[in-house]
Amino acid sequence: MTDESFGDLLTVRQVSEILLISERSVREFISCGELRASKVGQWRIPRSAVREFFHKRSNEYESKFQQEIDHFIHNGSTDVSPSTMVIRDYYSPQPVDLIIVEKKIEAYKPKHSGLKWRYTYREDKKLTRHIFFGDLHAICHIINVLDDLYMKAEI
Repeated sequence: MTDESFGDLLTVRQVSEILLISERSVREFISCGELRASKVGQWRIPRSAVREFFHKRSNEYESKFQQEIDHFIHNGSTDVSPSTMVIRDYYSPQPVDLIIVEKKIEAYKPKHSGLKWRYTYREDKKLTRHIFFGDLHAICHIINVLDDLYMKAEI
């Protein structure tokens, strides 16, 4: 990192103001790895990380999901082997707490399963979509966990 790029570092407060979300949400996104940051005294977030984060949560990111799905359908695989793709939709009046979901998935994901997971939320349809690539047994197990979470409204 060059000295000039240190001017591109933002605080949690600045990022919360830019994205119009709470400082707590910014810290949660950092904690779960969705927002890249470094902690030197306090969290510092590069402007490029904010752009990447915003891009991942945009419609364009959903378009990339669709490309991944299309690739799977046409080629029968992804970089995960053995490859199965499962798309699971849930009604959700608001975005889910990704920290809870990620912890549950990691807790139940078999070691070395090569499982890939994607998540999107459609505000207009109140739809949470989970897309899984990987071992069918692992995917089924995690979907059972997600079903329980959504049914109990724990997320």
